[in-house]
Amino acid sequence: MAAPVLTSKPLLLTSFICPFVQRVRIPLNHKKVDFSTVEIDLTSKPAWFPQISPLGKVPVMTWSEGGKVQTVYESLISNEFLEDAYPSPAMLPSTPLERAHARIIIGRFDSQFVPAFYKLLRSATREEAVETSAVLVKEVEFLQNNISPTGPYLMGAELTLVDAAVIPFFIRLCVVKHYRGFDLAAKFNPRLASAFESCLKHESVASSMYLLEGATDFTAELIKAYKNYGKEPVDYFN
Repeated sequence: MAAPVLTSKPLLLTSFICPFVQRVRIPLNHKKVDFSTVEIDLTSKPAWFPQISPLGKVPVMTWSEGGKVQTVYESLISNEFLEDAYPSPAMLPSTPLERAHARIIIGRFDSQFVPAFYKLLRSATREEAVETSAVLVKEVEFLQNNISPTGPYLMGAELTLVDAAVIPFFIRLCVVKHYRGFDLAAKFNPRLASAFESCLKHESVASSMYLLEGATDFTAELIKAYKNYGKEPVDYFN
């Protein structure tokens, strides 16, 4: 694959499997940013990839500005950048305290839920799986106690960066259920379950769930893509 030619139009380096990429696609879609994409095979990265991605990971946004290559990476930082660079529609609440609250939820989810998600997928024993599943349940309970009581989205009437941070991992709970037999979504209370469904129906989220050429079933493709994490299915919960 030849290196992309950069222009003033943002280029997003993506990978279908990656929830962190989907985190960034959601605000890009919601803010109607004109961007292009290049799909990266993370098992066989192109030779030019390290020149654009300093950490060797996706997502990466890059473009040319004033003759210089500009690069933004890491999903949560990228989303904060998008909020600053494309302020309308806003994806953080209007008051400083509400914005701080949103960032607390995002930060805790990223530091607690996300590592447990991957740890459960890689669990090699029932004991490890059960212990890790308890962390996920605890973090879901925290989320349920701290989101808007109304909705339809996690923080209320509008889609926010909280939804963008959380929903890509909720979408991939089918993978945990398939490979480890743990159905975390079944433990959502009605309010969280409703917010999840509302997000899935939102155009900005729905359009972030793309398929690679030749694929027809998003969930089936996700399960196939995560085989390197889950190996063979082992039900530790029945």
